[in-house]
Amino acid sequence: MIAIPRRRLRLGDTMERGVRVTLPSAASVPAWQHPDLASQPWTDQQKLSMSARMATALKAPTFLNRNISLFNPPADSLPFILTAPYTAYPAVSAAAAIVLSYTVPPGMLAIVNRLAIVDNGGNTLGNGNIVWNVLLNGAALDGLGNLLQPIGTLAQPNDVIFVAHEQDIVEVAVQVTATTATGTTAAMFQGWTYPLSQATAVNTQGGALL
Repeated sequence: MIAIPRRRLRLGDTMERGVRVTLPSAASVPAWQHPDLASQPWTDQQKLSMSARMATALKAPTFLNRNISLFNPPADSLPFILTAPYTAYPAVSAAAAIVLSYTVPPGMLAIVNRLAIVDNGGNTLGNGNIVWNVLLNGAALDGLGNLLQPIGTLAQPNDVIFVAHEQDIVEVAVQVTATTATGTTAAMFQGWTYPLSQATAVNTQGGALL
């Protein structure tokens, strides 16, 4: 009987036609990318690297719990109706005046499903002289920017759907562009809040994108 020697391979080795071949090792990770947990604080390069990675992670989509519907609030949600004192129109070409402002409470998800913006001055509307914007953290919401006409009434607000998270600021702002506007304007938000811990989950399996 002829003894056949047992092949001894190292990690990364392969056999080609009976000849052992060692593959190139993987590229090493630069030392500055390894946090030195025994010696705090991290270096500036480590902080920059971690900051970039966290920014990427935070941009990942947040999904609504599949058991939550934007159109049918949960039985234990907290409804709200927000109005403000009637606001005088700003001067022509002056900075926008904030008609209504709402800050979402900490730890909560807010759904605004009714909106009203009204003119109480009998002004000529639709010509671009008076412009309203619904803002989320200072940026106009899609479809609710550069509004030339009021929306609904305080008694019968219009149906809308938009989502805001804790500490987000939702506002209605108005500007006057050419001719002095008379009277006042007002706005209303209606909706509901729900704890973020129960309403959302960071995953990609089902649910509606927030």
